[in-house]
Amino acid sequence: MRKFFFSGGFLLAGGAIFSKFLGFLRDRIFLEIFPPEKIDFIFAALRIPDFFYFLFVGGTVAVIFIPAAAQLSPRDTEKFFGSFFCGVAIFFGIFSAAGFFAANFLVEIFAAGFSAAAKIEIAALSRYFFVATFLLALSSVFAAELQRRQQFFSVAAGPIFFSGAICVGTFFFGEKLGFSATGISAIFGAAAHFFLNFLAAKFLKIKLNFFWQKPKFAFKNFWPDFWRRILNNSAFQINYSADILIASFLAAGTATAFSIGANCGQFFFSIVGFPIANSAFPKLAAAKNLCDKKKIFFSALQKILIFTLPAAIFGAIFAREILQIFFNLRGENLQMAATTFFWIILSTPAHCAIPLFSRVFFSAGDTKTPFFISSFSLLFSTFLAAILSLKILEKNQIFGLAFATFFANFLSVAIFAIFFRRLFLQK
Repeated sequence: MRKFFFSGGFLLAGGAIFSKFLGFLRDRIFLEIFPPEKIDFIFAALRIPDFFYFLFVGGTVAVIFIPAAAQLSPRDTEKFFGSFFCGVAIFFGIFSAAGFFAANFLVEIFAAGFSAAAKIEIAALSRYFFVATFLLALSSVFAAELQRRQQFFSVAAGPIFFSGAICVGTFFFGEKLGFSATGISAIFGAAAHFFLNFLAAKFLKIKLNFFWQKPKFAFKNFWPDFWRRILNNSAFQINYSADILIASFLAAGTATAFSIGANCGQFFFSIVGFPIANSAFPKLAAAKNLCDKKKIFFSALQKILIFTLPAAIFGAIFAREILQIFFNLRGENLQMAATTFFWIILSTPAHCAIPLFSRVFFSAGDTKTPFFISSFSLLFSTFLAAILSLKILEKNQIFGLAFATFFANFLSVAIFAIFFRRLFLQK
């Protein structure tokens, strides 16, 4: 029993559940404190640094670091860890600084449909989030090494500190400081996230020495692999950013309703799909043959389906009631959010299986196949969302955004299944 409660999958899932509920609470606080017409600004401001964070760090650091470090001696691993941390600090530090100073320009790309006055507020808030994402980027390197060692406690707890800080700061200071309270709280939450993983690393005597690309053989083909993984992540990030961009041209409140509905619909992705995939990845990377990888994959997939199939049915049936309980939505906002939630929760089993499929190919040294599949399905989804929402549908335009996401998830899994079968038949 003790082994179960301290296993990686349980800790990551438990931390994700707690963090996700804090995320719901955060959105509820936004709805209670800020004017309805301005909540769209917060979600637009969050999307800009989130795009770059999840593009370069969130979905990249662990899947690059863990397989490479697994092949090294302890001494070489220490050098590789120091080099990796140094690279992330420099690269993402420069990128975050550029985003901070170019926030007005980025708003013109990511939120073009808002008014000029709204864009000024969105840019100001996004600068706070760029500082926070830099701290999260540094924390992610420690988290990757902790995951490699299968030490998941601080990795699971970090997001709780981050989301909790935003909730507390916005609740107590939102009315007085406005949007700045959310931004400042995000920085404090990111700092707590970093120090938690840093202290866990110190406790485990993980040394941080600053090197540059040492050992050299560990960085062989590193940059081509890095950019392939970046491109693999780009499809989803472009898709989600395009949805917010499309929403900025639709009725006021659409961005908020879509974000709330999508966040709820992706609940089990955060607490089941991603934790199980991350927990299985070190085992997949260490597996010596494809037969072992196949056993690990199907064991993880079984766990995903056990949780997500009942959740998809229950969530689709009670979509409106769930949103009313958590967010106290009414009228048109409830209708738009419920439409989004309904279609995305229905695709939960497929959505949660995608990161697991990707990590099978990553562990086999194949980054091209996940990139091709993600790019094709999600970019097609973006095109479908734009056509439905902006051209075809005059009423219920948010249906276009929601249905396109539903379609992309099942399309991705269908193509992954085909390539997955070919991978094992060829071997």
